[in-house]
Amino acid sequence: MPSRRQREVFWLATPEQMILKLYWEIAQFKQSCKDDEHGGGRSSFFNAFNCAVTVVHCADRAWEASGRDIKQSLAARFGFTIKGNRTDLVAFCDAIELQNRDFYICRRVAKGANHLRQGDQAHPIDAIVEHVGPLTEGKYPFDFVVHDGPARLRVGDVFERMLLFWTDLYSELGYIKDRSGG
Repeated sequence: MPSRRQREVFWLATPEQMILKLYWEIAQFKQSCKDDEHGGGRSSFFNAFNCAVTVVHCADRAWEASGRDIKQSLAARFGFTIKGNRTDLVAFCDAIELQNRDFYICRRVAKGANHLRQGDQAHPIDAIVEHVGPLTEGKYPFDFVVHDGPARLRVGDVFERMLLFWTDLYSELGYIKDRSGG
């Protein structure tokens, strides 16, 4: 019988299950970009957003799965103070953002799309789809990019780096044994 937590989240209750979901989401994003380029669909837009959301949910799973000692270790590693309340997860995510720009980007995409953030941000990004070639057979080749100040980052690369980040951290914490993601 599945646990109450597993029943609440369609079995996606553990860090290992979440990393497998991220691996799957990235594969879906890559495939949909190929399919959309030729078929004119929009599934790649949805898959890009899903990847960003899953990256952020990996933080939730890491925190929720951690006992007191691991949480203290994470707080020391990422430089924040545990207060023993619901704000600890937010502090964990905020601290990761300060050390990992890719996580910052994913969190802005995930939160911005969910909450339609308006107004100035301290460190704004532009997550856009760019045409990267001439019109061919009635279609433009495109790429998902983030403009982060002067930097232009391919979103697929951001997702891949976050998969590696979470795989490494989850492995260090003992949450996953198979680091292949599959």
